Amino acid sequence: TPANVNVAGDPDDTSGPTYASFGSLLDAQPAASGSFLTRRLTRDGSVTDDATLARWGATAGSIDEVTHHAIADPFWAFMTAKGLIIAEGVAVTAPLFESPYYATGRPISEAYWATVRVGGTPRDVLMQCFERRCLTWTPENPPDWRVEAGNVGLHYLAWQTEQDPPIHQTPTGATTTATATSLSTSGPNPTATKTPTPIKTSTPTKTPTSTKTPTPTKTPTLAPTATTGPQHGTDWFTDGLWNVGEDVSAGTWRNSDSSAGCHWQRLSSLSAVIVESLSHEIQTVTIEPGDAYFRSTTCGTWTLIAAYPTPTPIPPATATPGGSGEAACLNAAEAEVLRLLNVERQKAGLSALTNSRALNVASYRHSLDMTTRDYFDHNTLAPLPAGQSGPSFVDRVRDAGYSLPASGWAAGENIAWGHATAQAVVSAWMASQGHKDNILNPLFTQVGIGFASNPDAYYWNVWTTDFANGNDGPGC
Repeated sequence: TPANVNVAGDPDDTSGPTYASFGSLLDAQPAASGSFLTRRLTRDGSVTDDATLARWGATAGSIDEVTHHAIADPFWAFMTAKGLIIAEGVAVTAPLFESPYYATGRPISEAYWATVRVGGTPRDVLMQCFERRCLTWTPENPPDWRVEAGNVGLHYLAWQTEQDPPIHQTPTGATTTATATSLSTSGPNPTATKTPTPIKTSTPTKTPTSTKTPTPTKTPTLAPTATTGPQHGTDWFTDGLWNVGEDVSAGTWRNSDSSAGCHWQRLSSLSAVIVESLSHEIQTVTIEPGDAYFRSTTCGTWTLIAAYPTPTPIPPATATPGGSGEAACLNAAEAEVLRLLNVERQKAGLSALTNSRALNVASYRHSLDMTTRDYFDHNTLAPLPAGQSGPSFVDRVRDAGYSLPASGWAAGENIAWGHATAQAVVSAWMASQGHKDNILNPLFTQVGIGFASNPDAYYWNVWTTDFANGNDGPGC
């Protein structure tokens, strides 16, 4: 018979998914690595997409090479957590599990959100089943209780004997926050007052020993304080997905707790990562004004330690006699971008890019147009400026007088906004695969760089680099 036993939440909840709910999902396609987890599972096994779940910031991690399922980042952070262990009689900080799969086995399902009752209160819970147990992540729980494991032994007993699992009673004055039994090996279960007696017990003939015992770094409290999800103030915010400039400000931030593996991302859109990190060390991160979003999981509370400096607008380049007429020569900031681009190419064993006057003009025209008319796109906004034959960057390059080869030509473009320095914009491009591919494209031989700033525009400090494989002659 199907295992109609709740995976998480109150045992008498009739709305949350059961083990049987996962039965038809074992061959589901993996979520794309880095994508936000927004699929919702219902008790009857139906799956829908709920974009609002992106607010919790949980993403799909790497895809398991054996079962081909993506492990949710909160679970992978737990499976690879470090803490104090005893190794050969010495206390050391090391991974809690000799293998990340030590306690769970490999994933046999994707991760799905569900609404389950916990202590009678509906909660959003992320759940994923592995070979040995199912894990849950409840972002509204205190940090030590966010990742938990279902009591698979008790659930199996209930299934085989067709008995309902006992309903745990909450001690007077305590708050129920756990969705299942914690994997922690110390500290009492905060929601249990009695241990159910199994129908039958067996004695193993041999108890395996290990020099490493998975030991939590913290002991959970008996009565954790319930939270209301992601929260923020003017100089602090908690884990979640935040809109830069509206919810959190640009600046340098430091987190409070990386013991469970702090995972953060700076995003240029909901699906485009600028840079990310997963670390057990305290993190210091500078959020740039040009970032669209910032998200983090299991990082604790972020505190602002330095506001982002108000950038001084960099004056646009001016044309020199004999130039193409519009910013044909690089100013100091643009010249630094050229230098940094060639540093990256040198690291990759590629030849240096030479500067092109015509490409400088094409790049500067586009940066100036974007910040003047306040938009941000590779295609020129309609109506086209006078003298421009088409909206694409190739049109702009040709209109500026650049001669692409008759055959076998190659061209590319990177754009960015908000970055106050050459180092900041090149670092952002190198952290984005598509932009990095342009910078390190061995076909490209020349580059033009254009910067324009408009402090009254939303898109201010705009940068454009146009790459090509022609031969425009030396730059200024």
